[in-house]
Amino acid sequence: MLSSLQQHVLKEFLNVSIGQATYSLSEMANQKIQLTIPEIELTNIPSLSKKLKDGSFSKMFTGHIVSSSLAFGNEFNGKAKLVFPVNKGKILVNFFVGEEVSPENGYDQDNFSDTDIDALKEIGNIILNTIVGGFANLLDKQIIYSLPEVDFSYYPGQEPELIFDVGHNILLIHTTFSLVKAKVEGAIFIILTMESISNLIGKINEMLVCVYE
Repeated sequence: MLSSLQQHVLKEFLNVSIGQATYSLSEMANQKIQLTIPEIELTNIPSLSKKLKDGSFSKMFTGHIVSSSLAFGNEFNGKAKLVFPVNKGKILVNFFVGEEVSPENGYDQDNFSDTDIDALKEIGNIILNTIVGGFANLLDKQIIYSLPEVDFSYYPGQEPELIFDVGHNILLIHTTFSLVKAKVEGAIFIILTMESISNLIGKINEMLVCVYE
């Protein structure tokens, strides 16, 4: 749904936001981390559901997942989710709260303490606020955020239609956190209304004209 040129411009823009978020996360952890976005795509519920079912997206959604999410609205509307397999989410949280990072351990939902959940909320809040805020600034739009929430889900037991909002477009951003002893792969889902995604694509096209005119 995005051309290669549109993806390139969007990725370059997002790299600025990701750099800002990485700096804040490194300060939070008091250790250097790297956060990269190897792939970006714009999709919708039917396409995403197909990708998940045939395994062409990732094995990330095969089993239990954990997400830190927030809603945003006013002049730019949607919802943003930072999603990990439960085991990977726990490894990431351990890094930030100063616990041992053991990639070989098999963590599940029961291993998440209240402190872990609060940490995941804050991690999501930093990353998602930075990305969504960057879009709002780009479009010169005012937005209001909800408080972050953490949810646990199971796929394929829970269909994407129940996790996301039917009828909305989804900006899918693959993410990789490089920690001292581990790499944690996840994804960011920016779920946007038709009006919001149209405004964003329109701005991307304006940027392309400026670059190639």
